[in-house]
Amino acid sequence: MRLALRSANLQTIIPSSLSVRTILPVYKIKFGDRLNPRFSTSASTKSIIGNYYIGGGSSISSKMSDQCDTKNSNDTAPSQGAEVDCDKPEKELPKLTPAEFRVYNRLAEHMDYFHNHFRHSWNELYTACSDNKRPSGVSIRQFLNMGSQFLSQLNVHHSIEEQSIFPVLAKKMPEFKKEVHLLKQHKEIHKGMDRLEAYLMDCRSGEKELRLDEMKKVMDSFGKVLWDHLDDEVKTLRAENMRKHPVLRADKNFRYDDRLSSIGTNGAVIDAVTITFHQVIMENVGDSAIPKERAEEPEPSQEQEHKSLKYSLLGPSLLKAGQDAVDQRKVSEIIYNASKGSKFFNHEEARDKVLTEKIEQILARRARLEKLDLSADLRRADEHIAELELTRDLSQIVVHVDCDAFFAAVEELDRPELKHLPMAVGKGVLTTCNYVARKFGCRSGMAGFVAKKLCPDLICIPQNYEKYTAKAEEIRAIFVEYDPCFESASIDEAYLNITAYCDENDMDPQEAVQQMRSRIADETKITVSAGIAANTKLAKIASNQNKPNGQFYIPSEREAIMAFVKDLPVRKVNGIGRVFERELRAIGIETCGQIYPHRASLKRLFGEKAFHFLMQCHLGLGRTKIQPAVDYERKSVGTESTFSEISDPDAIRAKLRWAADELARDLSRTQFKGRTLVLKIKLHTFEVYTRQVAPPKAVWLADDLYTYSLPILAKLQKEIPNMRLRLLGLRCTHLVSTKKAGLDFFGFQAVPKPLLDPTASTEGAEDAEVAAAPEGTPNKQPHIGDVQSTTEQEFEDAARQEREEDMEVLEQLSQEDANNSVPSPPYHETTPIKVPESGIRQHWTCPICSRPQVADDRRFNEHVDYCLSRETIKEAVQTSASSSMACESEPAPRHTRDPSNAWNKEQYSKKRKTNIETDPRQKRLFFS
Repeated sequence: MRLALRSANLQTIIPSSLSVRTILPVYKIKFGDRLNPRFSTSASTKSIIGNYYIGGGSSISSKMSDQCDTKNSNDTAPSQGAEVDCDKPEKELPKLTPAEFRVYNRLAEHMDYFHNHFRHSWNELYTACSDNKRPSGVSIRQFLNMGSQFLSQLNVHHSIEEQSIFPVLAKKMPEFKKEVHLLKQHKEIHKGMDRLEAYLMDCRSGEKELRLDEMKKVMDSFGKVLWDHLDDEVKTLRAENMRKHPVLRADKNFRYDDRLSSIGTNGAVIDAVTITFHQVIMENVGDSAIPKERAEEPEPSQEQEHKSLKYSLLGPSLLKAGQDAVDQRKVSEIIYNASKGSKFFNHEEARDKVLTEKIEQILARRARLEKLDLSADLRRADEHIAELELTRDLSQIVVHVDCDAFFAAVEELDRPELKHLPMAVGKGVLTTCNYVARKFGCRSGMAGFVAKKLCPDLICIPQNYEKYTAKAEEIRAIFVEYDPCFESASIDEAYLNITAYCDENDMDPQEAVQQMRSRIADETKITVSAGIAANTKLAKIASNQNKPNGQFYIPSEREAIMAFVKDLPVRKVNGIGRVFERELRAIGIETCGQIYPHRASLKRLFGEKAFHFLMQCHLGLGRTKIQPAVDYERKSVGTESTFSEISDPDAIRAKLRWAADELARDLSRTQFKGRTLVLKIKLHTFEVYTRQVAPPKAVWLADDLYTYSLPILAKLQKEIPNMRLRLLGLRCTHLVSTKKAGLDFFGFQAVPKPLLDPTASTEGAEDAEVAAAPEGTPNKQPHIGDVQSTTEQEFEDAARQEREEDMEVLEQLSQEDANNSVPSPPYHETTPIKVPESGIRQHWTCPICSRPQVADDRRFNEHVDYCLSRETIKEAVQTSASSSMACESEPAPRHTRDPSNAWNKEQYSKKRKTNIETDPRQKRLFFS
């Protein structure tokens, strides 16, 4: 059977209050399309279009209208396709005119409109399961999200019915009390929904593999009752029932079509439409449907609606030291009012709405989880905690050293008069500010014009990275004496493992750190704060406890650690940014001590990695291995540039070509090629899009990079008409090393990479440098300690990237406020570096490891001999390991990292190419 969708046919099956153009997008059909024969259980629907489904109970509208419009119903017999299962109107009641019928039948039509959306969503999922094939172009994750979205929307719809609609109808319509089967159907449906949600969660977490035949069985378990229920509800609200109760108000002036068109028919906003449907019911049924305690509450003000946005606008440095006495509510009000109406404000507002919707979905999942038996999840969580507890290492002494307002402190050395005045470094966006300015609420990552509103007397000084880097070298020369393999987290902070130093010098950890801090203050005139603990996570948190110019010690005892983290706000943990903090707060987790009671549901709510990371936070665990960033192997190589808005297709392609050339240089320099190519763009509205492609072979040449990325860009240009960009980047992942077996330790000279585009500032995409093994390296099962370290690094990288993106967006906001035009080029003026001749600790650079050494002939020669011998041993071990693998013998034992060899030619090349415009805080920087 084939049914052509013509205007006349549609008018017989679409509610009179909904136009053809309104209803078609719901089904994603066009005129002449063949209808899908699935799940039509309504007798009325079958009588109209046979086994072909399009509108379910919506057909009741026009058929009953035609029936009521007949002058004498006894003159002709009902034709085939007429409504056959509706009760005849009461004899004592006059027949309804078509206009009256439309008024009384509107609730049924509105209800059925939403039911049609659920039918369509179900059909998409069930068709894929029946055909055992996902829809074209839909990934597994997207398909799982489709299922979760369907369940979430249906759950919201049922909640509104049960709380605000059914009770009122039962009160005002005695016949409705007989419809108790509707609530029974709800219960049966929700049992099936819980089973389906549990299955989708297991697939999403990796506990089960998605099998469409299994998913079909779960859907079959409640499919029939769901479809019967969708039809039964509409029948209950038909005109012949509603007309019997004049207390049910029907406002003839209400125009649902207008409200619907203002919201749209996209499934992504069905929750909002469902709430609008709730309002429709209120206007037709009466105000008594609103609970009294809610009806008496005033309408939420704009301030209340933007409460979460105001908190977000406080920025990434909310917990910076020196702001304990600051009224953050006042600060948020000033930021909110200062930025309102800007592109940045609109962007942040949109992000906040997306996050709010995501949190609502999390809460809906949690509500469904509370109905399930999570004893198995609880048992697995406890087992995982026991496994993590076995990895606790209390034998190491880790120190995190953080310079106090470093950039500002360096500037104050040249201008001592600024020490007692509010001062900040950076004009567009503050990179740091002294502690006097922090008392006014100013902080790093804040737009300059906003800071001026908080503190009108604020003095802003331009950045001078050469000066800061020179001072950092002096400080790090002291770090070397306490830990030759210290790890630089940024230009003004570092991790040290002083276990060996304390053992060799028979010193208490606190005494050793106090000595180091005193030396730094005396020799560099810069104060630092330090945290001492058993791992990096705790040490970083501790370094912020007694700022400025202080230190904090967490004893290396389990009881002391658990007591410390119990009341620790989760936001203070490195790796938990504003987004994740808000998600955790939504489910009742504000401190690390509140993580444990939620352990059974965390994996299902946030995923495997987040669960693992949160369990580490609860136990106070972290990595104890300290190593320079150069020792981490790469996971990706990339480049991206920010520029003035461009929309011309030729100009965009020119930027892509430039990015391909830059990426090719980076890949050649780092000796990698990539199996996956990722394109990243940022629109003028700050929306970010990423697309990736897997070339048939690993790529590294500029022509190949451009050739394979150009179709992705062309597709994006079709998806986004009149695309205007302000950022474009390319990145290679799934790296394959092109390094040869032999290692060349001398003669490597890197030429500084030219900045081909003078208007762009280039950033290396190195946010996720974790692991990239050479081709042919055997896979090994990771130890739980390795997983722990990797997961922690991933969350720290994600939090850092979030801060960097916030800084970039704020920079754009400040430029808009300053001139409301195209952003100006980066600041190029440099101040001469003033380095006092006295009080500097002289040091020499080792030609092998490029690390600073004390300027003493004997000690320097001993160190060089040691480096040479270690490199010879390292090369011999690698050669031996390669030979043994070729003979299929046992692999050679893993070589222990040389404490002195913390540098290689790659890092040396990277250091040489660093220019003044590059913000050292965005990368792990080292000096030579």
